[in-house]
Amino acid sequence: EALAHQPRLVHAFGRERMQRAAQWFERNVAGLGGNVALGVLLGMTPVVAAFFGLPLDVRHVTLSTGSLALCASTIFVSAFLLFLVQPLIARQILPWFGGSAAVWTLCLVFFQVVLLLGYFYADFLSRRPLRTQAIVHALLLLAACAMLPVIPDASWKPTGQGDPAAGVLAVLAATIGLPYLAVCTTGPLVQSWVSRLHAGDAPRQARVYRLFALSNLAALFALVV
Repeated sequence: EALAHQPRLVHAFGRERMQRAAQWFERNVAGLGGNVALGVLLGMTPVVAAFFGLPLDVRHVTLSTGSLALCASTIFVSAFLLFLVQPLIARQILPWFGGSAAVWTLCLVFFQVVLLLGYFYADFLSRRPLRTQAIVHALLLLAACAMLPVIPDASWKPTGQGDPAAGVLAVLAATIGLPYLAVCTTGPLVQSWVSRLHAGDAPRQARVYRLFALSNLAALFALVV
């Protein structure tokens, strides 16, 4: 129902086409979910083996394809969320601070600074051993999950006293700061892991550029939706 009545998709493709697409997904969602689950399980096999130092050489086409599918889906979701949460959070807190353009500007500055810090974090961590990267980033993801859901609490509403700019930055840091940092670092790290796991195999290493293009496509899709 949500897919069939999504306003922008209906406007772009027509109501009849979207209803047919929704019916197709309803009939095939079980098979799609099973294939995705199988891909995740197969894709995690070489990652878990590398984490524990097991000498598993991934040459089977199913394992290789599953690993690439897992990385691609992770990058797509992280890039999609990266550009989806920015306007959502800004719209929620915009009325609290008067709805001026300065609030939007502060939100943009905050997200750009966190994005830059995330890239520094990913670059620094990618130079460390693979096991260290996995442990550190897993801790970051757990800390980010502990802050979910990223919904600003009403207690952050300003009372009319103090600097509103400090209030905007405080509510963003307390609600979306750590989850946004985790999202913006996942894509670059996964691309680095793909390149490292296929070191010495130039054709497979070249897939990193396709993953980068996929992240750009996900970001564009998030902005359109």
